[in-house]
Amino acid sequence: MVGEICNNQQISEKSSLIKLNPTLKDGLMIMQGRFGNQYNMPEHMRHPIILPKDSRITELIILKHHQSTAHSGPELTLRNVRLQFWVPGGRRQIRNALKFD
Repeated sequence: MVGEICNNQQISEKSSLIKLNPTLKDGLMIMQGRFGNQYNMPEHMRHPIILPKDSRITELIILKHHQSTAHSGPELTLRNVRLQFWVPGGRRQIRNALKFD
């Protein structure tokens, strides 16, 4: 079923997350995207973890990736974050996180 998460709970059809076709795996919400059948790609790239918007943990992950790329700009930071995670409103979240860096 589209949008089924756990315990027969479903994501509302009005939610912006419904487009990501999320499922739970090991207690984490992951995205079932178009790369699901690309078996030559690592698992974390085929099914990235969906991070909460406007969360401190999301901000810390963004800052870690920003620092690991020698304080690169927002586009390179976004690309590196998206190798493992999906942040709803990613560009805006990265710009907000980098304002305080």
